[in-house]
Amino acid sequence: IGDSRTDGLFMFSGLSTSDFLCGVGMNLLTVVEDEDVLEALQTNTYRNIYIQFGVNELGWPSAESFKNKYKVLIDLVKKYQPDATIYIESVIPVTKEYSDNNNIYTNAKVESFNAKLSELATETGVKYIDIIPVMCGDERVLPLAAGSVDGVHFNNKFNFRWLDAILETR
Repeated sequence: IGDSRTDGLFMFSGLSTSDFLCGVGMNLLTVVEDEDVLEALQTNTYRNIYIQFGVNELGWPSAESFKNKYKVLIDLVKKYQPDATIYIESVIPVTKEYSDNNNIYTNAKVESFNAKLSELATETGVKYIDIIPVMCGDERVLPLAAGSVDGVHFNNKFNFRWLDAILETR
């Protein structure tokens, strides 16, 4: 479940037996009212559910408000999928250049959001996956090798890195 980055993972990962409940511009406010997401959660049975949001929420008032809205989604998923293992993934950083030239989409905000996600995982009993080391290395910024044309999204090679990070949790 996720936004345009998850949509990229869907398009390029080759995971044909997985359901991707994602869309460009989707965020924590819209996902809980999305008819396709709600229908899938109510009618299908999932063993594992991976959730990745955060970049579209970086303009929100605080990391605490992000955490609170994320909890609403987790509660909804738990309601309809009580036996599923839920994974929340760290917010993937943007490039250093994009972060340095922007007041909203900054990697400092990404880090503060990720601290709240880690807390939320502990509080709700879901699993937290820090995918940043696999995607970004020690620098903890989206590297130039990701081929990002907008500072936010990345190329297919990095979608496979992301997939590797997810698969390592199984």
